[in-house]
Amino acid sequence: MVEYRMVVHLFGATSSPSCANFALRRCAEDNKEFFSQHVFETIMHSFYVDDLLASLPSEREAICLYEDLRKICAKGGFNLTKWMSNSCSVLAAIPEEERAKEVKDLDQDILPVERALGVRWCAQSDTFGFSITFPDRPLTRRGILSTVGSFYDPLGILSPVIFTAKRILQDLCRKAQEWRGWVKELQTLDGFRTCRCLKPPNFGEITSAQLHHFADTSEEGYGTEAWPVDPEDLGRLTSGDPEVKVSATVSVEQEKDNAVTCLINRSSSWTRLLRVMVWILRLKAFLLSIWRRKVVNAQSPQPASSERQHKDIKLCRGHLSLEEIKTSEMEIIKLCQMQVLRRVLLPPERRKCENILYIQLRQY
Repeated sequence: MVEYRMVVHLFGATSSPSCANFALRRCAEDNKEFFSQHVFETIMHSFYVDDLLASLPSEREAICLYEDLRKICAKGGFNLTKWMSNSCSVLAAIPEEERAKEVKDLDQDILPVERALGVRWCAQSDTFGFSITFPDRPLTRRGILSTVGSFYDPLGILSPVIFTAKRILQDLCRKAQEWRGWVKELQTLDGFRTCRCLKPPNFGEITSAQLHHFADTSEEGYGTEAWPVDPEDLGRLTSGDPEVKVSATVSVEQEKDNAVTCLINRSSSWTRLLRVMVWILRLKAFLLSIWRRKVVNAQSPQPASSERQHKDIKLCRGHLSLEEIKTSEMEIIKLCQMQVLRRVLLPPERRKCENILYIQLRQY
């Protein structure tokens, strides 16, 4: 009997990811004295099996990290290829044969959309998105469970949407529950985008940072969110764009804050403001329905219906849908536009004001 031994690890074996990860980390340990601490920590904390995801504050630092990573990994026999970046300057510093196939030609005006750990990354706008292809499976509990489990969301961005399906699946085990409404709402996720970087461009130096948390729970499930807050320095735009002025002095009418501006200015985050606006719109619809019913009863009195009252109460209850979030966003934009454009729409005699307030515009 002849005994053979593999000289390399088998591709696809259960132990292969662990072996590759061990070899990569050992390579970083053996050569960390020749490179910076940042390069060592990038290998130890930013590699996901064979994928590297790193974010740098400047293009120069990104190019330096690319060069150091290739050198340190080459010492262990690792050849890093298929590089991708949201900066054309960084891509230009990488040889063409080492770039991803979608960015071999840098003459294109728009950077492509890549897949990173199951999420679609639009390099041009630096946002995360999703491609929803709804599978054709039977409308049974087994088919619904297979559909819910088919969505790969490692960052938990789609948790509010997937949670609805899981709740429906729980109800299906107890009673007959309709779920086609969730399927129709799911198809609107194709246009959903969220920023990859928590720090906006040209945000300035962070002098103090706070991490705000919010959590809520019920009998059906629980949810939590966290967002960073820097209340001090919002930074300035550079004057590279001739169409953008760094600062300017303008005159505006001095007005007292109304309920709308207080609502917008005092919200701790954009997502919280969206939720508050949804509940305000629901209350508006609830009050309008009561007012319409009173008008109709005044013209032709009808006996009170428990079904109509239950329908009115239902307007102010239930989970927030994606359609309501989009409507809330549009209403906030309309309110902000009206606050700014109201002076333009008013006649000249109403725009005069003795009290003039000069403000320094800060570009964000």
